[in-house]
Formats: sequence, structure tokens, C-alpha cells
Amino acid sequence: MTVIQAVVFDFGNVLASFDHMKICRRLSLSCNYSADHVHKAIFQSGLEREFDLGNITQEYFYDQVITALGIDPKNITLFKFSGIWNSMFSENKAIVRVIERINPGIKKIILSNTNNMHWEMRIKNMPVMKDFFPDPNQWVLSFQVRARKPEENIYREAIKRLDVEPLSIVYIDDIPVNVAAFERFGARGVVYNCQKDPIEKLKEKLAELDLLI
Repeated sequence: MTVIQAVVFDFGNVLASFDHMKICRRLSLSCNYSADHVHKAIFQSGLEREFDLGNITQEYFYDQVITALGIDPKNITLFKFSGIWNSMFSENKAIVRVIERINPGIKKIILSNTNNMHWEMRIKNMPVMKDFFPDPNQWVLSFQVRARKPEENIYREAIKRLDVEPLSIVYIDDIPVNVAAFERFGARGVVYNCQKDPIEKLKEKLAELDLLI
């Protein structure tokens, strides 16, 4: 068996849980649309995807969202919007004890579909990030790479950043399609969703790969 040299973590629903509808419900209070309509306007229209890809600025994204929803910018300023936008995350405190047990010789990075508003104002300031992923070289982010999972280029960047053979990489993500895409490079995949799966499931998988001390 090939010795594992690196573990790649997805962020959303692995290191922290998230709920898009929490954003949509809060925005719906300031417009004449339902939370489901807000979700369609942001997440199903391609707007959020363009933001995650770094193709549009946060100012443009904000302007497009409030215009689409008919929200008066005096009621929701960019500052207030950023607070709503970042309210969807909750820490997965259970995973901290798992990461602490990973052999210290193993490289660790995150691979995330995210945007600069989520990243700069919320994600990178979370305790799990500061404790285990403090180095910018550990961050492979869609808005910086200009590619989103399951597109090949974002995985290629992760492999390049780690500078190890794909066979020696374990990738943890909550979405099976994303895991399968990385496995095509030869990496080993683990599907884990902190909102659905007990932390013991992840512990068992990593123990089987001889990654825990």
C-alpha cells in the first residue's frame, strides 16, 4: 500500500457546516420574495458560481443580488449584506479532535469552492483555519484558482501545491461527485458530511489509512 503523505480537506460540510437557506430566509425578510425564490436568484442563476470563480467583485455581486430582489441598498448596505452572507456557517468542533490526531508529518491543505467575501470575512478567521491551516500555501480556493470542483484544474492546483504523487493523497469531501473527480487522478477519496455522518465514520476511514496517532 502506498504511504499517505497528504490529506486534502473540503471546507463546507467537512470543516464547518453551512446552510444556504439561512441566507435566503434572512434576505427574504427585506424583499417581496420567498426564501425559495431568493435561492433561485442567487444559487441557481449562475450568479454565485461566477462569484466563486472570482469572475465578479463582491461589490458587483452585492449589487446584482439586491437589484434582482428589489431591495433598497439603504435597507441592506454592503456591510450588512456581508454579515448575512457569512451567517450560514457553523463550526464542526468534532473534527478538531480528528485533525489533532493526524500524524504531524502528513501535509494538510484545504480545497474549497468559495468566494472572497466568505473567505476574507469569515472562513479564514475560524479557529479550525487558524489552528491547522494558517499558511496561504495550504489554501486552494476556487475564486483564486478560477476553477470550481469538480473541474480538473482545481485538483491539479492542489496536487501541484502538495508536490506529492496523487496516489499518496487522501481527499475528504461531502459531495461524492467531487471525490470521484479527484480519485480519477489516482488519489483516495473519503465521503464525509458533518451534517449527516457521525465523526466516527471519518475516524474509521482515516484509521484504516493509518493516518491517526
